[in-house]
Amino acid sequence: LARRLLFCSYCELDGGQVDIARDRMVQCISILITIFEPSLVKHESTIELMDDAWMELMLSMEEIPQHRAIARHVAKLAILTHSCRWTDPMQRPGYMA
Repeated sequence: LARRLLFCSYCELDGGQVDIARDRMVQCISILITIFEPSLVKHESTIELMDDAWMELMLSMEEIPQHRAIARHVAKLAILTHSCRWTDPMQRPGYMA
């Protein structure tokens, strides 16, 4: 389900439906965090899916200047939940994966 939600969010982003896409990304992340203990996950596909969902959510917010503070908060949440490979919320998106 999480993988499908992320795929749908990609499609919605391509279609300009940013708010709906963000909702789906948050649902994807919520499922992954609920089902798996991120610091214990050994499945590379799950780790990549979680990285992708966090990245896309952050990038969708960073595109709008007024949402950049929220984007940094999203990055900080990803770091605090050990759900990504980021080390600092101020990293540039291209270096976060």
